[in-house]
Amino acid sequence: MKSNQKTSQKEFIILGLLQEEPAHGYDLEAKIKDRGIRNWTAIGFSSIYHLLKKLEGASFIDHEQRIVNGKAQRVFHLTDTGHAELNRLIETALTRTRGNRGDFSVAISNTVDWSANNIQGLLRQRITNLEDDYSNLQKTRSEKLQAGMPDLQAIVILFDKPLAMIRAEIDFFNQYINKFNGRE
Repeated sequence: MKSNQKTSQKEFIILGLLQEEPAHGYDLEAKIKDRGIRNWTAIGFSSIYHLLKKLEGASFIDHEQRIVNGKAQRVFHLTDTGHAELNRLIETALTRTRGNRGDFSVAISNTVDWSANNIQGLLRQRITNLEDDYSNLQKTRSEKLQAGMPDLQAIVILFDKPLAMIRAEIDFFNQYINKFNGRE
């Protein structure tokens, strides 16, 4: 993986799992299976070692040889560069409102050791970004209608559905933050 190449969702998952503790491929496979990660992303057992090789090539992880039950195993761990990349991925995924929505699930699952204030701060930033998206989309809808866009159900729904989804996400995160601050 080249330094200017985007880290994939699968690589994001592996970095997050290695943040918890060093592991070899079979350990990672067991965690992926036990946590139901395959229910929301396609990461096969056969791709784990390929991902480890790519992450090691990018200097995000390193390994040590260990003898376990008489067999040599490569046990992988995050490097400082890997920790920095994982933190960048988490912060981006928690605040970004466009792009791969599955990254939000990966990000939030990797914040176990983060403070509630840090997570809520990122979620508040996400709410602000969503409110900006909502305002911009509403403005575009109005401008299009004023410019003569047909007020047909099939066209208007292309604006109204995303507006409703953005509003629902804003409401969800506000309720979530209130719930964990004891205001619900």
